Amino acid sequence: VESLLASKANLEGQNAALEEARLTHAREAAALGKSLAQVQGDHHNLITVVHAMEVESKATIRSLREAVADKEAQLATFRGELQELQHLRSLSVTRVAVIAQIHNTVDVELGLSMENLEASARATRGVAAALARR
Repeated sequence: VESLLASKANLEGQNAALEEARLTHAREAAALGKSLAQVQGDHHNLITVVHAMEVESKATIRSLREAVADKEAQLATFRGELQELQHLRSLSVTRVAVIAQIHNTVDVELGLSMENLEASARATRGVAAALARR
């Protein structure tokens, strides 16, 4: 009987130890469940933030693409204007060259006219002198 009582006491002690271990395990499981719920909540929040960042990034990229397209259109316009200005400059250079050529021709003709006037004046003086001698 004493042996049975000792075995019973031993089993009750083991049962109490197992119950304590079960309670500890249950507390740890509850803590792990709480931690898991927190991690799942954090994961959901991160997914929400990443999604919002993705939407914002796409909007920024779209805006930047539109800005680049606008700048490319402006650049095309400026290139067209530059070509037009280069063409006008070319025409102006040609006109200046023609005007310079005309100016040189007029100078030559003016010089010849002045020589002819001087020759006419000499001839007129000669005729006047000859008439005056008669």
